[in-house]
Amino acid sequence: MRQTGKAQAIHPIAVATIAEVEAEWTAHLGKRRMDQFRDGLARLRETTDPYLGP
Repeated sequence: MRQTGKAQAIHPIAVATIAEVEAEWTAHLGKRRMDQFRDGLARLRETTDPYLGP
């Protein structure tokens, strides 16, 4: 997938924001529960995302 110039410019900001949010949730939940949370979200995506494929 090709990104536009604007997308390329904001990509580092988005990555940093995601890392910050994940760090906050990890602080609240602990690493083990955060890993379980991520796993649950990944499984849900497999079930609901029509673009993910079989």
